[in-house]
Amino acid sequence: MNQSILDSSELLTSFVNTYNLEQQESEENSIELTQIKLTMNLLTDENKQLKQQIAQQDNDLVTVNKGLADAQKLANTAITQKIELTRVREQLTTAQQELTTLNSQKNLKDQVKRVKEKSEEKSKTITRLNVELSTTKHELSQANEDKAACKKVVEMLKNEQGNNQAQGVYHNGDHHLVIWPQKSDMVRADGSEFQGTNLLYLHQSGRGGFITFDPQNDKSELCPQPKSGLRPSNEVKEFAHNWLYKVNQLQKGVIEDSDRTPINYNG
Repeated sequence: MNQSILDSSELLTSFVNTYNLEQQESEENSIELTQIKLTMNLLTDENKQLKQQIAQQDNDLVTVNKGLADAQKLANTAITQKIELTRVREQLTTAQQELTTLNSQKNLKDQVKRVKEKSEEKSKTITRLNVELSTTKHELSQANEDKAACKKVVEMLKNEQGNNQAQGVYHNGDHHLVIWPQKSDMVRADGSEFQGTNLLYLHQSGRGGFITFDPQNDKSELCPQPKSGLRPSNEVKEFAHNWLYKVNQLQKGVIEDSDRTPINYNG
C-alpha cells in the first residue's frame, strides 16, 4: 500500500515537471515568434521608407533634367547671339567701307550722314549684344553649377539609402543572410557585453536570429536559441563568419560597398 502511494506521488511529480517544462518551452517559442514578427515588421517599415526615398530621388532627378534642359536652352541662345554679333560686325565693316568711299567723293554729304547714323546704330547693337552675351554666359555658368549641385544631392541620397537599410547578401536554398545596419549590444553566457555589426539569419520558414562576431574569442556564432531552434547550414556559417570578420575585425565595423554585393545561389 505504501509502495503504491509512493509510485503515484512520483508519477504526479514527474507529470508536473514535464508539464512545466513544456509550458516553459511553449513560452520561449512564443517569445521567439513575437521577436521574429517584430523583425519582419521593422523590415516592412524600412521597405516603405526606401520607397519614399526612391520617390524623392525621382523628384530630384526630374529637377536635374529640367536644369539640364534650361542649360541647353541657354547654350543655344548664346550660339544664336554669337552668330548675330558676327553678322552685325560684318555689316559695320561694310558700312565703314562705304563711309570711306563716300568721304572721298564730293557733294555726297547727305549720304555720309546716313551712313554715319547707320554705323552708330550698329555700334549700339553690338554693345547691346555684348551685354546680353555676357549675361547669357553668366546664366549658363550658374545653370551648370546648379546641375552639378543637383547631381551631388542625388548621389548623396543614393549613398544614404544604401547605408541605412537592411540588405540581403546571401541566399542558398532555405537559408538567407541579411545585413543588419544598426550595431547591437550582445550578452555573452557569462553576462559580459559587447557591441558589433551583425548579420540576420532567416530560415525560409520565417524563423531567424542574429549571427554575431565576438571579438573576445574571434568567432561568429548564432545567438542562443532553444534546442529545437534555428540550425543554419555549414555554408551559411562559413559565409557569415568571413563577412563578419572582414567588417568587424579588418574594417572596424564599417560596411563598404563591396560588402553589400549579394551572393544569391537561389538564382
